[in-house]
Amino acid sequence: MFKAKNTKDSVKNNSSRDTVVAIDIGSSKIRLIAGNIAEDGNLNITYYTERYSDGIISGAVSDLQRVSEILSEIVQQYESDNKTTLMHCNIGISGKHIDSKNERGDIVVPSGIVSAIDKSKAIEMARSVKVKDGNHIIHVIPQSYELDNNYMVSNPIDQYAMRLGVNAHIISCAESQENNFRAAIEKVSPNVEIDNVIFSGLASANAVLTEPQKELGVCLIDFGEGTVDVCVYDRNKLVATFSLDRGGRSITEAIASEFHIPLSYAEELKKQYGVAFAKYLSDEDYNQLYNINASFADGVENNVIVKRGRLAEVIQNALMDIFNSICNNIEYLARQSPDAYNLSVGFVLTGGMANLPGIDILASSGLQPDRDVDSTRLVGVKIGIPLGVEAKSELADPSMAVPIGLLRYMPVIESVHKEDGVQPNSKVGKMFRAVTDWWKKEF
Repeated sequence: MFKAKNTKDSVKNNSSRDTVVAIDIGSSKIRLIAGNIAEDGNLNITYYTERYSDGIISGAVSDLQRVSEILSEIVQQYESDNKTTLMHCNIGISGKHIDSKNERGDIVVPSGIVSAIDKSKAIEMARSVKVKDGNHIIHVIPQSYELDNNYMVSNPIDQYAMRLGVNAHIISCAESQENNFRAAIEKVSPNVEIDNVIFSGLASANAVLTEPQKELGVCLIDFGEGTVDVCVYDRNKLVATFSLDRGGRSITEAIASEFHIPLSYAEELKKQYGVAFAKYLSDEDYNQLYNINASFADGVENNVIVKRGRLAEVIQNALMDIFNSICNNIEYLARQSPDAYNLSVGFVLTGGMANLPGIDILASSGLQPDRDVDSTRLVGVKIGIPLGVEAKSELADPSMAVPIGLLRYMPVIESVHKEDGVQPNSKVGKMFRAVTDWWKKEF
């Protein structure tokens, strides 16, 4: 178990501001993070704790009781350290039960001048689309508006028009999986209210991407232990999202299969000696040998010699397989779109696996159209870390993208769901203004 990390002493804590709490239930770790928006718009992290995850496989609940036990530990720790009772939180969700599509909503404007109510009605028309059986909508994100024959309108309010249309990106999730997460938290305390269920990929994008990147066109890849979440932005519009039920664990499984060792040994090999790209190693490192005396549960031992170069090749092949799946999905979705995707910025990698040495180098060739590691055609790849966060030495790490994004996304998602219904002096209204001011100042 990790010890709880209380960051209250390492960052400026403003108790007069409302604190938001987010819980990230991942395949590798279960994390609780709390914070508020400072006057300068930066996210002030006031508390953070984590535990190794158990009972979660590829983003889905496999053991509800075990997940609840771990949640109980971190919630009790938070309440004890802060002398408070947890009443509200945001949670993230990802995995193969995520589905998305681009839809449209159209309405007649009765007065001839578009109001906030008209805008909300158009969004609700887009929301009324049928989604996959068993799923329900968690996000409706407007891309652009149309007024009569005026296309690509960013804000239609107060403009003259007889008809209003909205193009929106719709994200849904399996209701059963969301209910499992809710049940796990309810077992901890029936008083905890989940304010928002947020697609983890969207949270990551909100944490690490800048507005100029979204404007120019960028693909965010959050590479976690059990899932890979992808968000594609073009001309500041979210045009595609999807999630793969593979991640760091699938690479660990490939290592275990190659060297005939238990998963725990394979994971340690990956962490201590693994690199993403075999050519990343010097000749000396490539030929380095490791003697692994692997013990199985039944008492059988397997003495294995692992060459670091071969370990790198296994990791590289597993990563290329995932990159290939990402490209196939993007190409399929692009074919369904009336406009070609323009990814001028390229790709931004975040999540725990983004810390693997050489992954950006491999991705620059593995994510280009030829998908050839020896190709001279390379795409732009950057490692994404959370932006605008105090206590950067502790939390400015790719693995922190989702929990930090769950905090920062709160006012944004509220403004979408409550479209123009946010009270200026409410908790959401204050936080929304702070985030907006931060974006303006930064960019």
